[in-house]
Amino acid sequence: MKNLLLISLILSISITMFSCSDDDAAMPEPDPPTLVQAAQSANLSILLDAVGAVDGMANALLQAENITVFAPTNAAFESALSAFSANNLAELVEAIGGVENLEIVLGYHVLPQVFFASDIPEGSTEVQTLANQIVTINRSGNQVTLTDAVGNTFAVTTADVTIENGVVHVINGVLLPELEIETTARLLIQEHPDFGNIFTDHDGKTLYYFANDVDGSNNCTGGCANNWPIFYAAAENLEIEDPDFDIDLFGSIETDAGMQSTYNGWPLYYFANDNEPGDVNGDGANNIWYVAKPDYDLMVANGQLTGNNGTNYIVNEAGEYVEGNGNTRYFVDFGGNTLYAFANDAFNESNFGGSEDVWARFRAVVNVVPSIMDLNDFGIIANEQVSFRGNPLYFFGSDESRGDTKGVSVPNPGVWPVVNDGTVALTPQEEG
Repeated sequence: MKNLLLISLILSISITMFSCSDDDAAMPEPDPPTLVQAAQSANLSILLDAVGAVDGMANALLQAENITVFAPTNAAFESALSAFSANNLAELVEAIGGVENLEIVLGYHVLPQVFFASDIPEGSTEVQTLANQIVTINRSGNQVTLTDAVGNTFAVTTADVTIENGVVHVINGVLLPELEIETTARLLIQEHPDFGNIFTDHDGKTLYYFANDVDGSNNCTGGCANNWPIFYAAAENLEIEDPDFDIDLFGSIETDAGMQSTYNGWPLYYFANDNEPGDVNGDGANNIWYVAKPDYDLMVANGQLTGNNGTNYIVNEAGEYVEGNGNTRYFVDFGGNTLYAFANDAFNESNFGGSEDVWARFRAVVNVVPSIMDLNDFGIIANEQVSFRGNPLYFFGSDESRGDTKGVSVPNPGVWPVVNDGTVALTPQEEG
C-alpha cells in the first residue's frame, strides 16, 4: 500500500551565517573545490555515501551548472536513520522506498541556480528544486531556515561554501519531499514480559484478536475500524522460526479496508492508542480485545447465541436463557469451537452418559489463555476432561462452523449453557 511519507524531524536551531571579511577579499582566492571535495572537507561522509548509492548522480552534480546544494550533516542523517528505525544507509533507503526515492530526496536538496546568503530575500521564498518540488527558504536577518514538503524546518549552520559550479549551505536536517512509499509489512513473534510470545508487525507494534471475529470474518467496522486498524502481511514476507508458529494457520481475508492477515482464523488488528513498540494498551478492552498470540489454548468469542432450533437467545440477569437478540461472551478453543457445561454435572464430575458423537468431552492441555481467564479455574478430571470452575467442559457435535452455539437449545435452553467469565463455580458436595 502506498502512503504519503509524513515524518516529523523538527529542529529549531539558528546560527549566524559566515561571510568574508574585507581583508580576506583582498587576498588571492584559491580555485574553488568541487562539490565532492567540499563535502569531504566538511566530513559529510553519509551524504557522499548517499549520492554514491544513486548511479550517475555524483557525475551529474559535478557537471551541472549553477547549483545550490543544501548539504545535511552526518548528525542530520543519523536523526533520519533513527526516525525511520534504520540502522544504516541501506536500511534507510529500503525504508523510504528504494534508490528511486533516494534520488528524489537528494534532488530535493539541490536548486538549479545559485543562492548565496546575500541573494536570499527577507521573509519566505518558495524555490523549485531538482526534484521538481518546492522548498521554502526562510530568512530573518542572519538566520536562515528551510521548510520541506512535509513541514519539517531545519537551519543553515554553515553558509556560502563556494564550489566550482555553485555554492553549498550546510544544514542540520534531511529535507523530505513528498514520496510515495510502498511499505512491506512483516509479521513477527516477539517476547513480551507480561504476555510471552506475541504477534507484532515489523516495527514491534502489538497485534490483537477481536472476540466478535470468532466466525473468521472482520466484524470491526465503522468507528471500531478507526480505533482498530487492520494488519496485513504477505505470506512470502514471513520469516518466523518459532515452535509456536504454524505457517499453515496463517491466512488472509478481504475486507472493505483491504486485505487482512489472520492466524488460525482470527483476523489481526492494531490498536490506535498503542504509541510505542511493546505497548499492549488494547488488551482486555471491553473484555473482547486480546493481545494476539500464536499459542493460545482457548479464546474468547462474543456474538449472538443461536440454538439448534434456529432461535436467538440472550442470558438475562438471572442467568436464564431467554429469546432475544444481542451478543453474549463465551469461551471457545483456539479454533473457534464453542465450549459448554452440563447442568446435571457435579463438581469436577461428568454425569453425561450419552454418546461422545453428540457431546464430546473437551480434552486438552490448557496453559495459555487470554487475560480475562484465570488458569487456576481450570483442571483435569476423569477421562482427561478439562473442567472450568469445577464444570466439566464439552463440545456439541452439531456445531459445524466456528462460533456455532447450537447446543444452547438442546434439549431445552439452559441445559447446556455456554461457558464464560460469569460461569458459576461448582463446589464439592459435603458427604452426609
